[in-house]
Amino acid sequence: MSTQLLGTLIWISVKPMLRLLLCVGTGFIITKNGRLPPIAARGVAQIILNIALPSLFFSRVVPAFNYQNIKAMGPLVLACVIYQGIGLFTSLVVSAFFWVPHRFRWGIIVAGVWGNYGDLPTAIIMSVTAAAPFKAEDQTLAVGYIAGFVLIFMITLFPMGGHHLVGKDFQGPDRADTEVKISFVKKSKVMAAYLAQISRLSCFAKTDLEAQQSMGPVSEEEQFTNGVLGQEESTYVKSDLGQAQPGEMSESGKANIPYHDSTTKAALTSTLPRRIFSKIAEMLRVVLSVPTAVVVIAFLISVIPELKALFVLLPSSSTTPDGQPPLAFILDTATFLGGASVPLGLIGLGSALARINIPRSEWRKLPFGSIMGLALGRMVLQPVLGVLIVRGFTNVGLISEDDKVLQFVAIIFSCVPTATIQISITQIHSAVGAVEHLPAYLVPQYGLMLVSCTILTAYALHNLFG
Repeated sequence: MSTQLLGTLIWISVKPMLRLLLCVGTGFIITKNGRLPPIAARGVAQIILNIALPSLFFSRVVPAFNYQNIKAMGPLVLACVIYQGIGLFTSLVVSAFFWVPHRFRWGIIVAGVWGNYGDLPTAIIMSVTAAAPFKAEDQTLAVGYIAGFVLIFMITLFPMGGHHLVGKDFQGPDRADTEVKISFVKKSKVMAAYLAQISRLSCFAKTDLEAQQSMGPVSEEEQFTNGVLGQEESTYVKSDLGQAQPGEMSESGKANIPYHDSTTKAALTSTLPRRIFSKIAEMLRVVLSVPTAVVVIAFLISVIPELKALFVLLPSSSTTPDGQPPLAFILDTATFLGGASVPLGLIGLGSALARINIPRSEWRKLPFGSIMGLALGRMVLQPVLGVLIVRGFTNVGLISEDDKVLQFVAIIFSCVPTATIQISITQIHSAVGAVEHLPAYLVPQYGLMLVSCTILTAYALHNLFG
């Protein structure tokens, strides 16, 4: 690679980060100066969530997709689910080997699974795809692909109950850090013992299975006797051991086997439909929320030619006196409003970062192992795996080798820090509305992102067009 080409590649990769830093910096500065109070920041967030971002997605999805290229959303959705799975695995491994504050034991799972799929990747991708080596129409297609990631993000976080995990951190009494603070060496020994126990149990299960097979087939009568009597015996054993059982204690101090009378069964039967109905109602609230509903409607319009012809000029479109489709003004309005989404989102991100407060006196008490483990997992390990995943999808034909935009979007989304929306969710569930532990986990990730995302962008462009 020539020096001139390398310099061009580096500049193309760095330029989006400079613009991002300027936008985030403005939000940070005006918040520190007291010119953007929390109530105003929440108002900006509502404008982004309910007006600007849905308008941006609508204005890009409708013209970008049709019934021929909509199939590209399949591997994109699969990549998103895999990224969330990698984040889940990373957070579980970090929790297993490093100590995590008691009030963040579930929050670290959310921080690992749900990344910032909104303003950050949108700003980077729109900036890079607006210039060479991409084509003029690639930016519109890229934002359409981004909408697919956002849709999966919304569905998994809200209707599927991901946000409830944050609430689990605040259930029950709190525990001091000294109670949960276990060194890396001790946790490693515990994990090694746990894995060894699982290995022994699997060996025993295999041995029992081989013994049963060597004894020959078992009659139905023996299966019934072993199954029923075995269950009853295990129930009495659990009661004798004094394990927690529903119902009252007997005079001997042993827990009785719970007896479900007709009233109890009726109560359980009556609450089940209510729980199902409340779950369905919650899912409908999210599906019918403005961002999700607009994305779904936009995709439907884009794949139905008769509807799309009302917004976009097609051979079958009827035109108004100015030569445009009848509803083209709606698309123009959405484009106009959507232009505010990314800058407002970055200003809001800067405002959220400005409110992060970690007193210096608390620095020594921070769980540095889990903080850096999660940051390195999200911002170093996951991008490497993302490149390999996208390359694998391309090799097996899930992603067309000619679709450079889809490959670029999928690669960039592997390198995003934890979503800042977790701050708001934590404030909702916390009794005092405070966010105690999450900020310490966010700062290193957003710092590493400036380096890792720049390198990833340069590598992706070189790999796709070099």
